[in-house]
Order: sequence, then C-alpha cells, then structure tokens
Amino acid sequence: MGKENKPPTACDLASKLGSIWKDFQPWRPISLGHGFFEFQFDSLKDKPKAWSVGTYNLRPGLLRLSDHGLTARILAP
Repeated sequence: MGKENKPPTACDLASKLGSIWKDFQPWRPISLGHGFFEFQFDSLKDKPKAWSVGTYNLRPGLLRLSDHGLTARILAP
C-alpha cells in the first residue's frame, strides 16, 4: 500500500459498513493496525449475515472477511 493509499480508520469503516449493516444490532470495528480489523458483534446472529457476503466493495478498496476462529487474546471485564 503506497503512502497515498492509507488504510481506512475504524471510524471510516464503521461509516461505510453502517449503511450496509443497518439492520444489525450494535457492532464495532477494532483496528489491529496495517489495515486489519476485528469486528465485534453484539448479536451472534449478525456475524453469519456479515460473513455470508464474503467481499464488500467499499469504493475505494475491498473488504474481504475471513474467520480466524477463537481469538488468542483475553478481554478483561
């Protein structure tokens, strides 16, 4: 990715996907850096709906979703 093609911020991504995922319960993108994001869904029913599309054209750029199973990090309450 060149300097002129910066990866989107979590806020940019939430704005673009918000119009697509408007019927979902609250969700949020979490930036992992270098253009990678983790998505946190409040409803377990929304994740399969999001993943069913596979790739989203966000103009400019594409969002390709992949499931890495359980995350290796522990979230503190």
